[in-house]
Amino acid sequence: MLFYYGYRWFYLLKLFIGGNSQGHNDLAIKAYNGIIADGKEDSIESIENADVIVNYHEFVRKIMENGKDPLEFSQNINAKAVACDEVGCGVVPMDKKQILYREAVGRSCCILAERAERVTRVICGIGVIIKWKLL
Repeated sequence: MLFYYGYRWFYLLKLFIGGNSQGHNDLAIKAYNGIIADGKEDSIESIENADVIVNYHEFVRKIMENGKDPLEFSQNINAKAVACDEVGCGVVPMDKKQILYREAVGRSCCILAERAERVTRVICGIGVIIKWKLL
């Protein structure tokens, strides 16, 4: 399903969030068959044609290392499903770069969640829908 946001048409996306190795990447891949972009392995440019983006938090890290704004980048994603680790939980790091990275991932997820048709939090491989926008 398409919708108009700002000045572009987007697919209504599904956002999958969860802690490290909780299964949100697998659920995102199962949600749609298509081109998969993996933040651990692929370049930032691979997002443009991807239907599914996994390990989005790693893409945010790469975007910040290139000196670009991850929030602006998150507004222009045209994928159908995005999976991202929750990196803001736990001990607050001492390194300023790590603090800014964690904040950027959290704010990027907020942008994606606002745009998403459905947001699913995954714990132990079980998806719990925390937002479902009925159109």
